[in-house]
Amino acid sequence: MEHSTVSVLRQRITQFFGQFQPNHPNTAYLTGLRAYAAFGVFLIHSGGGGLRELGVIGNNLVDFGKWGVLAFYFLSAFTICLALERQKGAFSYVHYLSKRVLRIIPLYWSVCLFDFLTDTKHPMNWYNLFAHMSLINLFDMRFRDTFLGVEWSIPVEFGYYLLIPFLFYFFVRKNLWVHLGIVLTGLLITVLSFKPVLLLPYIGVNIFPIDEPHTALGAHMSLERYAFAYALAIFTHVHAARLQRLLPQWLSLGPWLLLGFGLIFLPYQPLSLVFPVWFSVLMVLLMNRPSRLRSMIFEAPLVLMTGEISYSIYLLHLYGLQIWKGSLTGPMYVVMGFATTFLLAMITYYVIEKPFLKLKGLSLASGVGIQPVKQTLG
Repeated sequence: MEHSTVSVLRQRITQFFGQFQPNHPNTAYLTGLRAYAAFGVFLIHSGGGGLRELGVIGNNLVDFGKWGVLAFYFLSAFTICLALERQKGAFSYVHYLSKRVLRIIPLYWSVCLFDFLTDTKHPMNWYNLFAHMSLINLFDMRFRDTFLGVEWSIPVEFGYYLLIPFLFYFFVRKNLWVHLGIVLTGLLITVLSFKPVLLLPYIGVNIFPIDEPHTALGAHMSLERYAFAYALAIFTHVHAARLQRLLPQWLSLGPWLLLGFGLIFLPYQPLSLVFPVWFSVLMVLLMNRPSRLRSMIFEAPLVLMTGEISYSIYLLHLYGLQIWKGSLTGPMYVVMGFATTFLLAMITYYVIEKPFLKLKGLSLASGVGIQPVKQTLG
């Protein structure tokens, strides 16, 4: 009887985690990477739970969490390229955009509206709400992060949603040298944003304090800052097979992850350029190279589960932390804050995210097999 109960319990646990498995197992690592990106953002906003007190290494490790947003952007572009490749000649921009809207807008709207209605510290500003709901805060930076504090990244991501299909099909039809030219142009645009030289007309950029080079004039919230990452993500997908051949056979996942640890010692601006390159090589190493290490780190059931609800974790983690602020500190603050965030994320995943994704047959962990686009190389 006891053995039967254990078997039933094990079966139900397997079924529960099974719903978070990607439709295509060979792209499960993408979902796993999202989990680590979300936790990185959570860690830096939580204060590190005592890690900062360990010295330079601990402090830099916590600060490294800021690159979770850039990792999300890279993964978003890469995953969209997978979907576009699958559609081939049947692409519809309206259908594509409707899927993107259903992917991010329902939860974004819900959380922004909740914050607007429950904020007792500031007077209601209806234009603030309108700027968020309409995403015109992409260009009006006065209202880019006035609700949650992290929602500024959503307009940026949606702005690139509008561009990715055009860039992807342009990449497919042109040769390698044109592709490299686009990546280098993206690199130049990102470098210029550090000055900051912004190419698009933004409203209210001067409200941000010039306390650090990367926050001057709000350039860190601009589309320009992430041009290199998005261009490199598309390049990585289109030339995946070529990049796999170029990487030396001795280079494996383990050493590359250890090399990534060294990135925590780089200053902000150089890391903005180095991290996308490191992440690009990481993606290539993960593609079509199943290994025990890949399975353990990026495809464990709890990791995939966290990756599946990572969008909710990202938007809600400041609420989870706020509940324990003042009553807990150090490691317990981080543990309880993440546990609360995880619970809130599970609720919003089932109540908001999943129902809307089903409208278009989407899945947060969906993907297609890694079959790089046939390249038209000169």
